[in-house]
Amino acid sequence: MWFGIYKKEIKSYLQSPVIYALAGIFLFLMAYFTLGMIVEFADIYRDFNMRRMYGMDEMNVTQWVIRGFFSLLNFLLLFLIPVLTMRLLAEERKNRTFEILTSCPISDGDIVFGKYLAALTLILALLLASLVYPLLVERFSQPEWPVILTGYLGLVLTVLAYLAFGLFASTVTENQIIASFLSFSGLVFFYLVGDVTSSKEGWLGKISSELSLRQHSLSFSNGVIELRDVFYLLAFAGFFLFLSLEILKIRRWKA
Repeated sequence: MWFGIYKKEIKSYLQSPVIYALAGIFLFLMAYFTLGMIVEFADIYRDFNMRRMYGMDEMNVTQWVIRGFFSLLNFLLLFLIPVLTMRLLAEERKNRTFEILTSCPISDGDIVFGKYLAALTLILALLLASLVYPLLVERFSQPEWPVILTGYLGLVLTVLAYLAFGLFASTVTENQIIASFLSFSGLVFFYLVGDVTSSKEGWLGKISSELSLRQHSLSFSNGVIELRDVFYLLAFAGFFLFLSLEILKIRRWKA
């Protein structure tokens, strides 16, 4: 039954002009900043003194542009995903269609999975479209494609975590703006928590570093797959999907 929920959500996304506006802004910002990184790299690389200043004698386009490209993608997703997920369940409750949904022979798991997968499909489509930028880099240089593919693997895992938290935020309130704010605030917290304290500052610093979404996504942009990073991102997604499911069960019982 999850497929019916999935189709309904996909149709709702495709019929919303806001989605096309967000996709356009997202791709424009990616193009603008990626082009800026390419131009900056080219300017510095042509100037011997600036190469020495920036330590670019041993730095290539993968280190200068591709790593920045993935950091930019990760950062922009912090803003995009809360907007995409805020309506998933908050809108159902606001429009009083949640009671109708729960009265149908559909399990809570089907509702969570269908809505989650629909949002994931949309984000994956945007990530696929963003491949045009590494291809553009390849026209002027020689980026390392194993690093690019590993970076995209890390982005997919990061998106799974971001979306799960966004869906969770949408289950706790019927106000879409509040849901978006909770999602954004929570993601920023988990994104920056490892930068607040150093791992050398004792157990608090080590815990903060281990909880950081940014820290666990860095190795992928360097072309390295760490199993602990994969496990953390999947566990993060699974935990907040589980919380979303439990909150839905409580809502169904109250309804």
